[in-house]
Amino acid sequence: MSIRLQDDIVTVTSAPVGQADRIQDIDVIRGFALFGVVWMNLFETTRAFMPETAQAALPSAPLDRVVAFLGEWLVLGKAQCLFGVLFGIGFALFTDRVLQRGGNAGRVYARRLAFLLVLGLLHLMFLWFGDILHDYALVGFLLLLTRKLPTQALLVGGAVLLLGSEEAVSLLTAHIALPHVSLSRHVEGGYLHAEMWRALSQGDYATLLQVGLLRAARTYGNLDVLKLWAPIAGQFLLGTWIYRKGWLQESRRHASLMRRVAVTLLPVGLLLSMAGPVAGWAPRPGIGEVTTHLAEGLATPMLALGYAAALIVLCRVWTESAMLGGLAAFGRMALTNYVSQSMFYFLVVDGFGLGMIRRSGAAMDLLMAVGLVVLQVAVSQWWLRSFRFGPLEWLWRSATYGTWQRLRGAA
Repeated sequence: MSIRLQDDIVTVTSAPVGQADRIQDIDVIRGFALFGVVWMNLFETTRAFMPETAQAALPSAPLDRVVAFLGEWLVLGKAQCLFGVLFGIGFALFTDRVLQRGGNAGRVYARRLAFLLVLGLLHLMFLWFGDILHDYALVGFLLLLTRKLPTQALLVGGAVLLLGSEEAVSLLTAHIALPHVSLSRHVEGGYLHAEMWRALSQGDYATLLQVGLLRAARTYGNLDVLKLWAPIAGQFLLGTWIYRKGWLQESRRHASLMRRVAVTLLPVGLLLSMAGPVAGWAPRPGIGEVTTHLAEGLATPMLALGYAAALIVLCRVWTESAMLGGLAAFGRMALTNYVSQSMFYFLVVDGFGLGMIRRSGAAMDLLMAVGLVVLQVAVSQWWLRSFRFGPLEWLWRSATYGTWQRLRGAA
């Protein structure tokens, strides 16, 4: 906190928290979640756009099916959910500390979201068609309205949005006629997928930009976008609820609780998460769609929170672990690492560079994800020995507080 004296009036201004105020466990969990995100980004890009005949013709096809099963079972949706929960925790932590310093939490956080929105839109339009930053920023503005909600309301609201949002949106769109963007039948009928594959595999940047705009129009041009935003809002509310409970701020005191959470949620979540992969593998799926959807809906937050609880327990047991220290550095520079991962896709995976996407199945996607994260962990640790923040984190903080932050200096 900084205090300025002007004409005998004391003005309290908000300032960024120091590194000593960071909660190490959050950085470790964020690093773990970011690994899952980069793996699933590669996996889903291959699965969504590479023609099935091309996937089946790969020499690694038998192994790819096993790795794809494991990815869908263990990570798909769970890493993204955990990232959203962490965003909600970060929102509550940030606004709480700004208020403690006498600042205007709403105004400062709105500037923080505005920077994220601009960065996300640029990222979406020119580099990575799967950007999530702009969605987080847009939903984050709505999160500002929840600051005064009772703690239990956050839990109930988060659960409802996570588990029932898709059905609610489907019901809404079926009974309410609202204007929406209508693309031609030619575009709707698989054209975008085919053109996206051609752009990615052959390195056609002009087509990539064009198809990206068409996909954005289809996604955001009608109420179906709520199927994307509602679960994100649920994750944010769940994260805010967790922060209100104080479990991360005092994780040592709640170590036994974290062990019970991990031991309970992980096996149940793993069992429920089998529903989707098993239904997909079965020759004649015997699991009803509603049952499968409900099981996956429950499994996703269960595993996300189970993973987080297990990591907190490991942080208490392996206090000097090099692996956890590397994850923490990786997580501290999550924004920089997330955006720079898109450069890896561009230069290595897509046809603009090495074109690995033409011969990469699920197994190769996992190898590339591991290799990239190992490299980013090493770079993050090297960078943080001399600088207090990652490059994009520094710009984000400077935009948030309206003044250039000190960058040099060990963390």
